[in-house]
Amino acid sequence: MIKNSLLLLILLALVCSCDSMQSASPTMKKTVLEDLANDYARAGFERLSQDCVALREATQTVCNSLSAAALGEAREAWKNVRVTQKQLELIQFGPIKEYPLRLGPLLDTWPVNEKAIEDLTVDGVDLSQSAFDTRGSKHRGVPVLEYLLWRGEPTTLGALTTSTRRCEVLVAVAMDLETTSSTLLTTWTRDWIPQLTGDAPGETYTTLDEALDEWVNRMAFTIENIRVDKLEKPAGYPEIGAPKPDILESPFSDHSHEDVTNALRGVQSVWDGIPEIDSLGISSLVNSLPLRLNMKDAFQQAAEAIAQIPSPLSETIQTEFDSLEEARMRLRALQKLIQEEVAPLVGVRLSFNDGDGD
Repeated sequence: MIKNSLLLLILLALVCSCDSMQSASPTMKKTVLEDLANDYARAGFERLSQDCVALREATQTVCNSLSAAALGEAREAWKNVRVTQKQLELIQFGPIKEYPLRLGPLLDTWPVNEKAIEDLTVDGVDLSQSAFDTRGSKHRGVPVLEYLLWRGEPTTLGALTTSTRRCEVLVAVAMDLETTSSTLLTTWTRDWIPQLTGDAPGETYTTLDEALDEWVNRMAFTIENIRVDKLEKPAGYPEIGAPKPDILESPFSDHSHEDVTNALRGVQSVWDGIPEIDSLGISSLVNSLPLRLNMKDAFQQAAEAIAQIPSPLSETIQTEFDSLEEARMRLRALQKLIQEEVAPLVGVRLSFNDGDGD
């Protein structure tokens, strides 16, 4: 009896082991890639585009009324854009990265060049859309709008009230952002979804496996960039040196902590999918229950560690340096799990991070 029970347990273990090592079928891979390209990315870019329309409208209201209430609403509209943008930060490919559009830097380049922004406020500088189309990232994007909505002498509202030109710049940059986000949505839908889902393989992605490689590698890279670029470098790592609050994301609005949180949420959406609409993520390709549970724990521990970091980050990196350590450790563990266990199990070829992380 005992011998038979032991044999049964061994057979069950072997079956579970074999199941966990089975590669996902091409059909399942295609389903996951379709859901990521449509339900996560395209829907996210559509939401971003709508948020940018609302932000442009809010900036026009500010300049029409020049009231504190309108400025507050414009700042909230900016935060809505920022949340959506950070939750999509993992997508550093397609029209975000590739020429000729390369829209990523036009949406989000930091730290901002304050002098370049102030140069736009000089009378005579062309603020038409055609002029913005020829300009680089130092004049465009969400960080530029953050500067205009939170900075100004003696106050932001005072500066906008004193200078009609500054208001014109605010609205023009918001209109350009609306145009850029619309271009991103159109180009992603028309040119990149077919490549990433295998419906029309192109030069960048010729197979489903190449598209899968991109998504999984970007999960790991985004985790690394959160740790390195959003936490360690501003805090003075890798060696304990002078903090650099000027390289924090979203420093003027004190939204840096939320940026970290939302970037991590975006990675988790790619892993989990979107359960509310039965949309699948990378986890659906992992047949190992223990690994899926380990990933769930790793995401939760990283999120909890980030939540424990005091806000605002601009003060934390200078006065409570040690409070970052738990988050650094948990993010590193999550990245390692993705690269050393998830990637091999789903047959992903690891590549090098082309971002700022190291």
